[in-house]
Amino acid sequence: MTTLTPNSGKEQDWQKADAQYSTFFVGDLFFGIDVLSVQEVLRFQEMTCVPLAPEVIEGLINLRGQIVTAIDMAEAGSAPALDRCPPHEHGGANRG
Repeated sequence: MTTLTPNSGKEQDWQKADAQYSTFFVGDLFFGIDVLSVQEVLRFQEMTCVPLAPEVIEGLINLRGQIVTAIDMAEAGSAPALDRCPPHEHGGANRG
């Protein structure tokens, strides 16, 4: 649990002292999100690479039968990205 120091000294600022956070790293940066704002936390799973997708798109995952786009938060936030998806080879075909 993280205790916040109130900025203004107002009573509502002290109420945040008991908040709980879901924490995670993006590269070397450490983030926290109020657990009341988190719908679900997933374990890493293999992704399907998407050829010609923007760099921010890490791939696609199957979430209980729904295809979901996985976003690379490091790339979206301009932090150093992790290379998990090998470059796609087009076999000489132009897909542009």
